[in-house]
Amino acid sequence: MSKSADDVKNAAHAFLSGVQQDLEAYGGVDVGRVEPLRQSKDFAIAVFDAAAAILARHYQLGALDYETADWIANTV
Repeated sequence: MSKSADDVKNAAHAFLSGVQQDLEAYGGVDVGRVEPLRQSKDFAIAVFDAAAAILARHYQLGALDYETADWIANTV
């Protein structure tokens, strides 16, 4: 079963939000964070692509400073 663009977008937002919470609380990312993405290889790739675009957009809009955006991007 193919996932919709909304499914990918929602999963990407949830993933990034969870990663940011993990980093702020523990300084690392919970290894179980990727478990929901294991539905299929194509779904995981689509979610990571969407997450990268969301992260870049948040940085560009000033919602994240460079250090935080870099930390998220290089930790995941």
